Amino acid sequence: MAANSAFSVIFDGSTRLGEALAIIVRFIDSKWNIQQRLVKLGILAKSMNAEKLAQRLINCPAVEYEIQPNQLLAAIRDGVAVN
Repeated sequence: MAANSAFSVIFDGSTRLGEALAIIVRFIDSKWNIQQRLVKLGILAKSMNAEKLAQRLINCPAVEYEIQPNQLLAAIRDGVAVN
């Protein structure tokens, strides 16, 4: 991933104990192709409130891909109930 790129973070899941949480980053590469990477997929060991969820959405991409908070343009939730 390009160091100077801007990213969006997509997450799916809920904030309840035992639910899955998937975090995906999406960006446009130097050839203008949309790229996305699964950053984290896990089961929550405890329930999270909105503040803890926001911290996880910022910290996880920062640790895995060195994405700084000022590079994040959007956070998107996929809340489809058919899974």
